[in-house]
Amino acid sequence: MKKKILWISPRWPEPANDGAKIATVELLRGLANSNQFEITFLAFLSEGEPSPPIPEVPFQATHIIRKRPSSDSPFVKLLKNPFIPITFNPFLGEKIHREFQAVLRSTTWDIIFFDGAHAAIPMLTLKFNKKEPYYYRAHNAEYVLWERTALQNKGLKKLALHLQAYLVKRFEEDLVRACKMTFPVSSEDGQLFKKLDPHARIKVIRIGQPFPDHPPIGSGPDAQTQSTDLQLGFVGRIDWLPNQQGLEWFLKNVWPKMKSSLPTIRLQIAGSGNSSWLAPYQGDPQIKLLGKVERLEEFYKTTDLAIVPLFIGSGTRVKVIEASRYAVPCLSTALGVEGCGLIEGESYLKAETEQQWIDCVQGLNKTALSEIGKNAFLALKPQYDTQLISQQLVQALLE
Repeated sequence: MKKKILWISPRWPEPANDGAKIATVELLRGLANSNQFEITFLAFLSEGEPSPPIPEVPFQATHIIRKRPSSDSPFVKLLKNPFIPITFNPFLGEKIHREFQAVLRSTTWDIIFFDGAHAAIPMLTLKFNKKEPYYYRAHNAEYVLWERTALQNKGLKKLALHLQAYLVKRFEEDLVRACKMTFPVSSEDGQLFKKLDPHARIKVIRIGQPFPDHPPIGSGPDAQTQSTDLQLGFVGRIDWLPNQQGLEWFLKNVWPKMKSSLPTIRLQIAGSGNSSWLAPYQGDPQIKLLGKVERLEEFYKTTDLAIVPLFIGSGTRVKVIEASRYAVPCLSTALGVEGCGLIEGESYLKAETEQQWIDCVQGLNKTALSEIGKNAFLALKPQYDTQLISQQLVQALLE
């Protein structure tokens, strides 16, 4: 008999037009194709958001719960609910509580699967039941994001961020303790969760991408083009704090000097989310703001070097795996490739300071970039191919 899974996601996974969505859809497809599971899918959508497309994965049933994004500032949210993390508020409320509880009680589930910490937020009011078969796919150690952000601030803001880190950490502790198994996406995060609960069952399930058999032709650097014609590319959710902070740092501190030394260099920026903060850069003729792109393949075909200016975060960087899938090399901070297994100078380029970023790009040629992109593809395919990742999850859920 097939096991009944209730898969809970903080967002609808289709259209699968970013690395995280692709990874989720491929996992679900792998579970469905195993013929071991009967999948019911529950997702949160914002009020007013259009009805989602028909899913490609053969779900037994789907449920949508509408959440109401708050227009309050972070400070007001903190005043209203000082003991609730400010990013949790949209997932709480009587209506959400009632609808979420109804789905949980609609049948006897063999597996209740929280796809990310935000998928489990309604459990703050419903409370975990130790008898229920909870499983947790941890995209990040969320509290670490807050701790690292707090360390970069001062005064009252620093104290407020430390409070957020404490509240999120307390929630993640409860979540890990309640779950029969936790699936972090990197061994580094696995160690963090083991510290939260030494008795937790931890199994690393990486973020998968559908790698082709060979490095794709027509993606990545063209060895015939001169280095001064480099096209840089950034892709990711534009309003996610680690992405916004890193990209803003790059645009303010690195990009002007980079353009001065390489007058024909270009940058394209793609991603969903609120991009209003990018308005000052709309007049730059060497920057192309693409917004949300439907086909990442086209983006990477015109990208010579993917940039990952990340200074806070945990987990595994989907954008790095995604670029490697297309044999596009990455220029990144060490944190940006943390958990991926790439080697500096061989399968990615490393830069931390402003001058290192500038020097790194100045010394590039397309032949070297092409080789680094191929090395990244060959290094990550054996670890992150979706078929392998899906098999690992199926085996873990059948244990």
